[in-house]
Amino acid sequence: MSEPKQWMARERWDALVRGEGCPLCRVVQATQVDDKHGFFVADLSSGRLRLAADQHLPGYCLLISRNHVREPHELDRQERIAFFEDLSRVGEALERLRGSQDELSDPGQLRSASPLPHSGSLPWRSLPRSARATSTALGPPFAPGVPGSGVCHSIGPRAMSEVRTMQRAPVLKRKVFAYITRGDRLLVFSHPQAPEAGTQVPAGTIKDGETSEDGALREACEETGRTDLELGAYLGEQVRDMTEFGKSELHHRHFYHLWCTGDPPATWQNYEPDPDDQGTNRPLFEFFWARLPHDVPELLEDQGALLPELVTRLVHRGVVPAH
Repeated sequence: MSEPKQWMARERWDALVRGEGCPLCRVVQATQVDDKHGFFVADLSSGRLRLAADQHLPGYCLLISRNHVREPHELDRQERIAFFEDLSRVGEALERLRGSQDELSDPGQLRSASPLPHSGSLPWRSLPRSARATSTALGPPFAPGVPGSGVCHSIGPRAMSEVRTMQRAPVLKRKVFAYITRGDRLLVFSHPQAPEAGTQVPAGTIKDGETSEDGALREACEETGRTDLELGAYLGEQVRDMTEFGKSELHHRHFYHLWCTGDPPATWQNYEPDPDDQGTNRPLFEFFWARLPHDVPELLEDQGALLPELVTRLVHRGVVPAH
């Protein structure tokens, strides 16, 4: 019996796993969005949606994650949230279009489609793993000779215009918030030059390659201008849709308690050294201390979501009165 044909040299596969020459990375990063393998549908918050040129079923398409991983479970938690949220949005659009059965070569096949990925009817073990998390519910891998597996969706050609409306899907951002205390006081700040910005706590965006712990301490030190801050406890997380605040963003927030170990003044001002919006204007912050729990002003955009957890911990330490 002849040896089974090897689908790809091991060295080539290992290089793809490392991201070297990954064809799906090129697809996601390309400015020329249409090619012989497929056509651009929409850029969503987690990846790029494409209509495949090689369709066993009319409308076969792929959602390709921007993050180079072999399987969806290798995405970190907030990336998975965004990925499956986008997948659900595609599924919702498909559900509204399921009446267009004249577009399907076999309408009955669509009944097996699901707005969420599944692997029960898919050849996960017989196909080589994808070098990028790809979502499918029907159909073949992304392109002949390219590693592909996972989950897929089918979508009729007339669905193109409807799915394109999802290009404004909220962008996922990883955020940290610092609840800095000294005794029973919480450090907050206002914006003398922009009073409409309300009262806030030090916060910011986590940088690429940075842990949330490092991001929280960095943002706290940068925004306050102080070096006498120590990282305390992790208080929890929150996924917050910011569209109600006029921002097309989804924030995955991490909240930390930090201690001020020095002898800070009652109030002071500091300029933001590195604004998240990459602008040239450095906003001026005016810091002051507010007694916990009842004298803390209402914080902007639900920034006080984890204050009850902070107060509970400080009560247990005897720092804040129980009543």
